[in-house]
Amino acid sequence: MEISINNKIYKAKDNSTVMDILNDLGFSRQVAVWVNEYKLLQKEYPTYRLQPGDKLKIIKPLVGG
Repeated sequence: MEISINNKIYKAKDNSTVMDILNDLGFSRQVAVWVNEYKLLQKEYPTYRLQPGDKLKIIKPLVGG
């Protein structure tokens, strides 16, 4: 299935969860994720199943001082 991640098309396996996508892309769990303008809680990442055409926005927190 095709989804959009940060405005780029990505081919994902059917029934992928947000956590599956984060693992595939090498992200840790410590990112903020929106699906179709809905901000997910981190506890939802392993269970939220994506649908074809979903639009994800993934943002890594800035660290520094």
